[in-house]
Amino acid sequence: MAYWILALLVTGFGLVTGFSIGQPIFLLGVTLIVLGRWRRKPRVFWPVILGVVGFDLGFLLTAPWTCTATSIDLGPTVVECRGVLGSMRLPDGIMNLSLEPAIRGGLASAFAIGAGTAAIQAFRARSGQPNG
Repeated sequence: MAYWILALLVTGFGLVTGFSIGQPIFLLGVTLIVLGRWRRKPRVFWPVILGVVGFDLGFLLTAPWTCTATSIDLGPTVVECRGVLGSMRLPDGIMNLSLEPAIRGGLASAFAIGAGTAAIQAFRARSGQPNG
């Protein structure tokens, strides 16, 4: 029962704070609810949970956090976006940076972390170590 209460609290907190920090928390809460059936099977549960956390981290590392546009005397507009990994300038006329690279970075990170966790657990199972 405590698991379900925690999963609902995490999901609710993510929903309430959805416009600021809540989206990754909401995603984790929904994942906890979906995986509730397999919570006692660590070979299923942990790779998926850590994959979701990996997606969130990969997305946050590659997505732009702020963008500023400047123009001098009605000249071309320069848009510069900054994120954790640095800044980039956008070509003239493009005002909105695509989030596709950040989504790809998140998916790659999720796959790497989830597959790595599954591989470690499979190795532990073969060597006889506890998997929990």
